[in-house]
Amino acid sequence: MNDRYTLMTQSCLLAFATIVLNCGDLLAKEPASSKQPDYSSELPRIAPTAPDAALSTFQVADGFQMQQVAAEPLIGSPVAIEWDEHGAMYVCEMRGYSENRDDGISTIAKLIDTDGDGVYDERVEFASGLFWPTALFPYDGGLFVGDAPDLLYLKDTNGDGVADVKQRVLTGFGTSNVQGLMNSFRWGLDNRIHIACSSVGGEIRHAHAAPDIAGISIRGRDLAFNPRTYEFEPTSGAAQHG
Repeated sequence: MNDRYTLMTQSCLLAFATIVLNCGDLLAKEPASSKQPDYSSELPRIAPTAPDAALSTFQVADGFQMQQVAAEPLIGSPVAIEWDEHGAMYVCEMRGYSENRDDGISTIAKLIDTDGDGVYDERVEFASGLFWPTALFPYDGGLFVGDAPDLLYLKDTNGDGVADVKQRVLTGFGTSNVQGLMNSFRWGLDNRIHIACSSVGGEIRHAHAAPDIAGISIRGRDLAFNPRTYEFEPTSGAAQHG
């Protein structure tokens, strides 16, 4: 029985080796000039529009006009823009994509119009090393920034334009879908900042709460928080469990 089993094993190995050798011969005989099809003529690259020519590509309704106040290379990859009480423009630059999150390459740029002509001409990197920043809101000389899973508060205290204070305010916002992160911070009539929580939801709690404190679910809902006390509650929709 053992001899028979050994003979069958040797036969299988010999057959496998023959197949491998034959496949090697086929690969070796493949023409050296063989390449993947070239689809460049069917999928042509579209050259980017230069900033000074961008306005000519828009159709503007009668009675309205557009002016360009900032463009590359002063900014890049903008996803949200807000202004502070001094007229500085803060630009949330979400760089890269889902696979770049842990690289921390996203930034918040602070743009300044130094000569008062209505066009921003100076850039300061207010904050760097961010992951997925998608929203921002100026408050009390600083800036709330949504960088899931956290809501941050950043502030420049020495006047150099760069945030030297970084505080985690809330945490637990979902990160499962890069297209569905929290966004659109808006000041409400109730003197709270309202956040659109999009499709990923989350279990929200204060960033420095004890680990055993359960978060509040915002699945299918949005959120409003008090920027002075950091109290928050879900808004809109209906509470979901499970």
